[in-house]
Amino acid sequence: MTLLHPLAPISRQRSRQLVERLVENVVSSEGIYYCLLQSEGWELYGYRFDDYPQIDHISFCERFVVPTLAHRWARRLNVDAVALERSMRPLPYALPRGRVVHKSPSQWVVYHGGENVCPVRIVQRIFGLAARVRWETDEHERCQQADKEQFRCLVCARLDWPAA
Repeated sequence: MTLLHPLAPISRQRSRQLVERLVENVVSSEGIYYCLLQSEGWELYGYRFDDYPQIDHISFCERFVVPTLAHRWARRLNVDAVALERSMRPLPYALPRGRVVHKSPSQWVVYHGGENVCPVRIVQRIFGLAARVRWETDEHERCQQADKEQFRCLVCARLDWPAA
């Protein structure tokens, strides 16, 4: 497997968003996403399978989400990013997440944990989904209470979100 920089998917996501404004027909893609808690609110971090090899949520979290969050929060909290990353790594179920699946030529399904912290239109835009999308809550995608609370403690977050 090719080693990617932890910010590669988010850089590609931002590039796509710029291009989308110029191109009308954006290609749809399967993929996974996390909703990243920032000091100023939520940000969607999508990983499209047409851009990068398929991986599961845990691998995506360890390789891309955790380094990104640790870097951003370390500056804000004035703590060591490597230590913060090490503390965040065992918490893959702390944040809202989901996956986009192509069920048939005209049907896309977004499985999510029901937290509803990232706007639907953002998920649809990042994955190039048209209006015909089915949204389904999936227990596999739900945040876990223990991971969530540990993460909130690490970043001193006041904001709360649903968890199982």
